[in-house]
Amino acid sequence: MKKVRDDKKIDVTLKKSGIQGLDTSRDRILKTLATTGGFLPLTDKSSPDVIAEVLKMSKKTFKKAIGGLYKDGFIDLKEEGIEIRGSREK
Repeated sequence: MKKVRDDKKIDVTLKKSGIQGLDTSRDRILKTLATTGGFLPLTDKSSPDVIAEVLKMSKKTFKKAIGGLYKDGFIDLKEEGIEIRGSREK
């Protein structure tokens, strides 16, 4: 349940919330990276529409997920996109 409104109607969401939802988003990003050779041309400056089209998530969720993946050492943030850490020759 999301919230009970003053008019006694309930706002619900089908998406997982909190940490569970973020874990799902992180997994989706990593799986997409794996199928695209380890690189996605998406950044925090990409349009919300492009992010939604490619990853089926909001830009806010994308930014939280890539921040966590970067902090945990799974990806590198490049000017031109995101990349699985160590996936390209330096």
